[in-house]
Amino acid sequence: MVATFAAEALSKLPPQKPMRKEHSVSHLLHRSLSGHRVCCILFRGHSGHTRMKQEPSRLLGYLLNLYSAIIVFLAHLIKWDTGCAICISVLGVVLCDRYGVHVAMNFNYGLVSFGIVFPITMSISQAYTRREKALTALLSFRGYATALYTGHAAWQWAAPGDIVGGRKSLPTGHVDSVRTLMSSMYSSFEAYMLMPRGGHARHYYTHCGLRESRELVRAQAQHGWRLERALTRLVLATERLKAHGFPSGEASRLHQYAQKLQVEWQLVRSVKEYQTPHAMRSFARVYILLLGGILSPYFVYLVHQQNDAWPGGNSHATRLVFATLFCATVAVMMAGLFSVSLELENPFRPTSIDAVRVRHEMKMARLALHKIDREVAKGGELWDAPLESDVEHDEDEDEVEENSLPAAATAPFVV
Repeated sequence: MVATFAAEALSKLPPQKPMRKEHSVSHLLHRSLSGHRVCCILFRGHSGHTRMKQEPSRLLGYLLNLYSAIIVFLAHLIKWDTGCAICISVLGVVLCDRYGVHVAMNFNYGLVSFGIVFPITMSISQAYTRREKALTALLSFRGYATALYTGHAAWQWAAPGDIVGGRKSLPTGHVDSVRTLMSSMYSSFEAYMLMPRGGHARHYYTHCGLRESRELVRAQAQHGWRLERALTRLVLATERLKAHGFPSGEASRLHQYAQKLQVEWQLVRSVKEYQTPHAMRSFARVYILLLGGILSPYFVYLVHQQNDAWPGGNSHATRLVFATLFCATVAVMMAGLFSVSLELENPFRPTSIDAVRVRHEMKMARLALHKIDREVAKGGELWDAPLESDVEHDEDEDEVEENSLPAAATAPFVV
């Protein structure tokens, strides 16, 4: 019944650009008709709104979220730091039990762990603040660029003997040149943000790291210079408007948009090229690796306690295994938190689900230019038409929707 209703609704929709088979709604309907349950089906109603006709049950939704949380959990734990921390923890407890029983003591390991929990939580807080700052600057950059292009493509001004028509005096292809210039600017902006993060410790204290840093700085400078040239030429494009009778007041507004673009670009650059304190991250990484060895005397002390509450009673081997696993678990939790802080260190990381979705935002920015051209081509008489009457679906929206998720969503764990 649901599949029939959805098929009838889809038949009434305007033609759209074909999507990839595995992502198309028709493919989902085919799977549902073949006996496979579909989690959800989205389709557009007559008013242009997107509705969800079939939703997963609460239990299924919970299980899917739990599965996804486990994948994220494992993705942050399967790191080299975690493996090294586990090995050091196991070796520390075993060697201390064999050769250093005389140093076993009962102390509060929570005080020792506090020395690592505090810097990690501070790093996560600072990295998240930087991510929000980067997102705000990126969206502001996109908004000012869209407003600037709207001025070049749609604003009218008086012509001699006419209250409008000043745009007709512009050279042919002015708007096309501005659009091409902004597309190139978006490409350089996107390439700059998606470049690997610099500022690693190896970039300062190793020869190969120094060479890597120089190459990275050279590539960043290349994209930065290209973007700044594009911003300068946008100012020159506004001056061309003034030369053809564009009012100085409105030209000042366009220049203000260009100035805002410069400011937001510098904010993005500051977030990209400057990180949280190196000393804090280095201290956290080294301390996590040594944490298992530091806590070994405490866990060996527990091993030698004769207590029937332990699993296995008075078996020394069982108590040693349990203590080793407990020590390794503490190190793994710390390594997981450190991995989270490193994941947020680069707010533009393309494979992170918590980072800024750079590709998606840039696709939306390019799509905005296309929509402005489409609205301008309709003519000024349609500006007061109801928005609900415009139900046409842009051909580029399917591509934007397909590429809106980060690259991590294409991992082999996806089901």
